[in-house]
Amino acid sequence: MPSHSRRFWPELLAFALGLVAAALTGWDTTGLVWSLWLSSLTIGYLTIVLTIVRMVLSGTNALAKEIPAGKARAAAPVLALFGGVFLLAFFTVHFGGFHWGHSIFLNLFFPIHGGESPQGEPVPSLADYGQVIKTGWWFIPLALVAERRKLFSGTTTSEKLENSLSAPYKNVIRLHLLIFFFAGASSSGAPAFLIYAVVYAVYFFPWSTWRKIRPAATLAT
Repeated sequence: MPSHSRRFWPELLAFALGLVAAALTGWDTTGLVWSLWLSSLTIGYLTIVLTIVRMVLSGTNALAKEIPAGKARAAAPVLALFGGVFLLAFFTVHFGGFHWGHSIFLNLFFPIHGGESPQGEPVPSLADYGQVIKTGWWFIPLALVAERRKLFSGTTTSEKLENSLSAPYKNVIRLHLLIFFFAGASSSGAPAFLIYAVVYAVYFFPWSTWRKIRPAATLAT
């Protein structure tokens, strides 16, 4: 079986399991939105952490080659680690703050506990975030399957590492656009299962792998 096909079937299985779980929970659109938010936060942050680890290892090797042999070369790992800690602190605050602000916006349109938009203070409490984790944790392993190649690619070139740091933010923008689709489709009276399936397919269907195996499937027929 071609490598693309081997990657496609686990991703398709994860996609199907997500739809089955959604059907069992009643196609809860609010639950989907917050599950996507949770997976964006956790998988995105994991991507950033793994990328920074690769950058530290790559930076250590680069500095070791530039610095003459001796005690100065021994400082290369320390310098690379210092830079990695700085990047981790920055993205923890920036990426985490980005999702915190996004959660306030989401809570206005999709209250965590359902019902009407929260009156007064829209900022979710720790208990609210705990509820999101309790109800949406099962999205995280599905997202891990969908994003596993990006997470564990092992790329070390500077350009690809920089792209890995920006990729989690692109997922947030995609989620933001899907929420607008949610709102428009819901107001038009579209069936809940159709709205859910479309948004879920946009986010989790293995499109990139499918595009790679589709030409082979066409030739086979």
